[in-house]
Amino acid sequence: MSKSSRAVIQISIALVLALGAGVLMFKWSSSVSKQKPVAQVASTTPVVVAKMDINRGAKLMPDMLEIREFTKDSCPTGAFPTSRPLKAVS
Repeated sequence: MSKSSRAVIQISIALVLALGAGVLMFKWSSSVSKQKPVAQVASTTPVVVAKMDINRGAKLMPDMLEIREFTKDSCPTGAFPTSRPLKAVS
């Protein structure tokens, strides 16, 4: 057997194996269910935040504050969920 015929046989075997692997992968990927992943909605909690920079000692006015949603794990400790306790302090 010459070197060139040996190379042709090896290349032919490699092509047949690659084609077989491609067909098997196509059949497998077609059989996998085509469900879209469901986005998980993180539970959030309302937190009162400042709309702008507030100087130290300034009296808080309602137009200086707004309520934003934070995820439970990123909520700052001691945060107020509503502005009602802030009105009682001032």
